[in-house]
Amino acid sequence: MRRLTVFLGLLATGLVLAASGPNARGDLIVHTQTVTAPPITRTPTDFLPPTPKENPFAIQQFDANAHKAEAPIPGQTALLIGVAFELTYKFENQLSMRFDNVTQITVNASGEMHLALPGLKKDLVGVPQFINTQTRTSSVSDMFSKTVVTPWVVRTGTAKMGYTWDAAPDVVNAFKGTGQIKLPVIATARSGFTSLSGNGLGKSDTFAQASINVIYFYTFVPEPSAMVLTGLGGVGLVLAYRSRTRRKD
Repeated sequence: MRRLTVFLGLLATGLVLAASGPNARGDLIVHTQTVTAPPITRTPTDFLPPTPKENPFAIQQFDANAHKAEAPIPGQTALLIGVAFELTYKFENQLSMRFDNVTQITVNASGEMHLALPGLKKDLVGVPQFINTQTRTSSVSDMFSKTVVTPWVVRTGTAKMGYTWDAAPDVVNAFKGTGQIKLPVIATARSGFTSLSGNGLGKSDTFAQASINVIYFYTFVPEPSAMVLTGLGGVGLVLAYRSRTRRKD
């Protein structure tokens, strides 16, 4: 993938510069490990842990010992230098209106999603959102009460963010270990309606779903020296995973 390639090039450059001391090697290689969790399936909002059952996401931490066999030189240790998050989301929203007489009804709906790292980050990848507004008008030829249901509006996208050890050590360190780390997801929706005559009703139904990739960036060093950790090319990861969202209608 092009973005991942760009990031690896920038990050590797930082590593080479950091390892240019008299006792360091200049050929450090950055490796990646992608960890996923069961997706949150189509679920009515509002939802938050522990509903649905896949929420929160359970992510396996980065275990340096599990990578010993990959070390290019015996005795080297796998060092976690960055963590990136890719949250793929989907909102589905449908509006309906009940007309009791001749009038115009407008229904507004909106919603958002939060992926959190408890105690450290309320929003790891920004805040995916949707907005839907529909207006319908009844006429004297209609038979009342009349109900109008609008087509489903779907919003999808992928929100990304990356964190490096030098810029956000608290986030990166939270993912080191042999257990799991829990990433709760909160999806909320709200709605309202207006009627010119006051006789009618507006309703909104919203569903949301989400999946996640957590990408670990690591290298091998004799030991996690301060010299190496200081210049890990944080700019590269921020450029590649600066909070962005791709949306498709």
